[in-house]
Amino acid sequence: MGSSLGGWLAMEIAIRAPHRVKSMLLSAPAGVRVANDPPGDIFLWTPEQMARNLFHNQALAEKVLAMPLSEEDQNIRLKNRHTTALLAWEPRLHDPCLHKWLHRANMPVSILWGAQDKIMPLACGEKIKSHLPNARLQVIDQCGHLPQIEHPDVFCAAVQHNAT
Repeated sequence: MGSSLGGWLAMEIAIRAPHRVKSMLLSAPAGVRVANDPPGDIFLWTPEQMARNLFHNQALAEKVLAMPLSEEDQNIRLKNRHTTALLAWEPRLHDPCLHKWLHRANMPVSILWGAQDKIMPLACGEKIKSHLPNARLQVIDQCGHLPQIEHPDVFCAAVQHNAT
């Protein structure tokens, strides 16, 4: 199971060792790009823009923005941002060759995607699904990049379905 950058990682593992992966649940994974529908430029957004663009439900963004950050939290955020830049700065949030190898991941794959995702466009989910031989894409309305937070019931149901 992987979300966003973690979903990209899960796909990379699955194409290299498909015999070790029984099934996958991907939540708006990065890793694949659609030419005329690029991802949101997370490296240019302020922390406020990032919080607002993560969620369709802006009340959740407001809660995130209202939470005070300790010095430790700020350091963790900075380290996470640095690591994301190391992994996904260039090319932006994708591997230009990944889609060519996805056919190797022939296990059952459930893909969840928020219909209002501003980080990874839905077109990326459709492209990923088209290259995975045994995948289904579930689009969640009224949802941004984090279905596990905005629609935990739908997300948990997908996890349970994927585990069976």
